[in-house]
Amino acid sequence: MSNNIEELFNERLSRYQAAIALVIPDRVPISSGSNYFAEVYGGHSTQEFIYDASKWSLADNKFVYDFPEVDSFRSGRFWGPLQDSVGSNLYKFPGRDLPPHTQFQFVEGERMKSDEYDLLINNPVEFLFERFLPRALNDFGAHGSVRSYMALIKGSTASAMAGALMKARALHLQNELGMPQSMGGVFLDPLITLRMA
Repeated sequence: MSNNIEELFNERLSRYQAAIALVIPDRVPISSGSNYFAEVYGGHSTQEFIYDASKWSLADNKFVYDFPEVDSFRSGRFWGPLQDSVGSNLYKFPGRDLPPHTQFQFVEGERMKSDEYDLLINNPVEFLFERFLPRALNDFGAHGSVRSYMALIKGSTASAMAGALMKARALHLQNELGMPQSMGGVFLDPLITLRMA
């Protein structure tokens, strides 16, 4: 990281951290979630962005250079191949289920039934593998089947690939653009996850 980029990164990060610590920063920090504005502004369809990770840095570069007043950027990204690798039925994606320039959509469904709370509480692993995953991931099938094992292998491999892509993006934002990320990850408790699903 060059000295100028490092200084810019530290300036933005300090401003953002000061606000979190309730200390008055030199100015109000701006943290952007973009909600695909950066990607569309960079000239990409939502389909391209969800399915082609090489577009991420192109969109990030244009956004950061054109909006230098932004102090931090969100980290999360949907990567369609990860969802496709296990036949996820939780979302509809542009280019797959929707027109290429539309936003992805959450698909509601009863993936946990009202009489299953005791099963979840008493044996969450069994609930996950026997009930939730077969309902949320089409390729998971019945627990213990060859299909379910293949889905676990494919999903694990795609998850590792997605993690590597996210890491590369984070390093690009930090080392090339001087841009901190406002969020490094998300953790949801099981009931929130099940309600969302």
